[in-house]
Amino acid sequence: MPGLGMMELLVLAVVGGGGLLGLALVLFLVLGKSKKLDPDSGLRENLAEYPPARKAGTHRLQFEGQPVRLRLIVLAPSGRATELKADMAEGLLQAVHHGMGEVADLDRPRVKVWPGQLSMEGFAPKFFDNIDRPEQSGKPSRWILVAGPAKAGQKTILLGLALETTEPTTRGNVRLSIENWSDKFRVQVTG
Repeated sequence: MPGLGMMELLVLAVVGGGGLLGLALVLFLVLGKSKKLDPDSGLRENLAEYPPARKAGTHRLQFEGQPVRLRLIVLAPSGRATELKADMAEGLLQAVHHGMGEVADLDRPRVKVWPGQLSMEGFAPKFFDNIDRPEQSGKPSRWILVAGPAKAGQKTILLGLALETTEPTTRGNVRLSIENWSDKFRVQVTG
């Protein structure tokens, strides 16, 4: 450039290079921010978005004597060693309580498989926190949430169910132990 001395060119180069370096740093900070990994992302379910239940089949489920429809099954391994898949749901339910596999086949609930849980005690609260009912907490609802560890043959799995009732109930969230599943559920065969 005519009229600029060596010193001026050096100053322009340093200022221009510093500006480019600053711009690169700002872009890195804005675009390169690492997002915090949320281990619970993808677990949330909103029951208000569920379509109406299918017509009841020949195997009907009762929870504590109340007729219910099976709308959501959440399976999780109790630890990191076991691998569960959605297509295992009916067989696992059948092993938890005789007849529940047939109910699942007829009711066609959504099936979700969660990652292995480090705490059997922590599964039920996590299930209850991630399943949204249409009604406010404490108000009568057509939904009962049931969760806890369950024995499926020789395996212990973590099981969460969203059950839809015909009449609103205040039953809410029910935490079950391994021993409670057969006491709380009945399968009635009709026709």
